[in-house]
Amino acid sequence: MERTFNNVPVDIDTRITFQKEIEIKNFKALYQKWNWDGIIGESIIFHNDDVASLNDDGLKELINSSGLEYIINDKSTISRDESGFTFINFGF
Repeated sequence: MERTFNNVPVDIDTRITFQKEIEIKNFKALYQKWNWDGIIGESIIFHNDDVASLNDDGLKELINSSGLEYIINDKSTISRDESGFTFINFGF
């Protein structure tokens, strides 16, 4: 059974303005643009199990070396949520 991103949790105050399933070097992910309390940002979301072997620096390197336009830097946040998803938030 293929995993989906249908059950990614969204904070009640967050409005998703765009989302698209993407692939980064054979890792399936969900890209989102969002607005939360006047802050506009972006997220790349992975299933925890898929990226369990990568630490935070490894996740940053994966995204930054992908050739995609996403830039993950020191202002980016990474959280591995108990819901089963890893969130990389950036661009705010």
